[in-house]
Amino acid sequence: RRIAHQVSDVLVQHFTGAPGIALTWIAFSSKHGDGKELFLMDYDGRRIRRLTTTGTLNLTPAWSPIADILAFVSWRDKQPAIYLLDGDGKLSRAPSLASELSAAPEWSPDGRKMVYAADAGGNLELYILDMTNGRNARLTRTPSIEMAPAYSPNGREIAFTSDRSGNPQIYVMDAEGLNVRRVTFEGSYNDSAAWSPDGDKIAYVSRINGRFDVFVYDIPGDRHRRLTFGEGNNANPRWSPDSRHLVFASDRRGTYDIYTMRADGSRVTRLTKGGDCFTPDWSRWSK
Repeated sequence: RRIAHQVSDVLVQHFTGAPGIALTWIAFSSKHGDGKELFLMDYDGRRIRRLTTTGTLNLTPAWSPIADILAFVSWRDKQPAIYLLDGDGKLSRAPSLASELSAAPEWSPDGRKMVYAADAGGNLELYILDMTNGRNARLTRTPSIEMAPAYSPNGREIAFTSDRSGNPQIYVMDAEGLNVRRVTFEGSYNDSAAWSPDGDKIAYVSRINGRFDVFVYDIPGDRHRRLTFGEGNNANPRWSPDSRHLVFASDRRGTYDIYTMRADGSRVTRLTKGGDCFTPDWSRWSK
C-alpha cells in the first residue's frame, strides 16, 4: 500500500508540478466509551488506528509543520491542557498557561511557536507560546471571546474568531496582535478559520438557516464562496497540504463523521462510518 501511494505521489508531481497527498494522514477525535479519543487514518480513510487511551476528552488535534508531532487538548489531568504526542508515542504537556481552559492549539509554519486560546485573564483570549523557551505572550485584550486561531502560511498573520462585533465573526490580525480587521460580514455565526497552504484562501463555517455550512474566503478577490448547502451541520474544515482538498466533520447522515471534498465543493467523500467523529486535521507533507 505504501509503495502504491509513493508511486501515486510521484505521478501526481510529474503531471501537476505539486506533490501528491497519498502519504498524508488525517487525525481526528471520536467518541469512545465515556470519552473522546484521538485517531489517525490515511488520507483516504483507510488504516484507522487509535492514538490515545485516556478515557477522558481528547480534542482538536493539530499537526506540526512536518507532521512529526500532534498537539491536542486533553482532560487527562482533570482540566483541559495542551499536550504533544510525537511519532514515537512520547507524550508531554506543552508549557501553555495554567488556566481552567486552554484550547485550539495551532502551530506556526516554522514550528517554533504555537497560538492558542486560554482564559487565564478571566476571559478567553489568544496567546502565543514560544516552543523554544516555553514563554507565553498575550495577543488580544478585549472583553469579547477570542477563539480558534489559525496561522497564515508565511507566519505573518493569524485568523481567529471573535464576538467583539456582537456575534462570532472571522478576523485577521498581524502575528504580533496588531492591525485587526474583520473579514466576514454575512451570517450570524462564523467560526473555525483555516488558512490554505498556498495562502490565498481561508475556509470557515457559517450558520445559515440554523445549520453550519463550509465557506471559502478568496483573499485576493475579497469574495466568499459557499461549498456546502444545508446537508446537515458541517464543522472544522481543514486543508490538504496541496490546497486542493478539504476535510471536515458533518452530521448529514445523522451522526458526525469525517468527509473530504475538493476545494470547489465537489467530490464529497465519506471517510468514517462509526459516527461521533470530530475536529479533523490534515497533516502537512512529512520529511
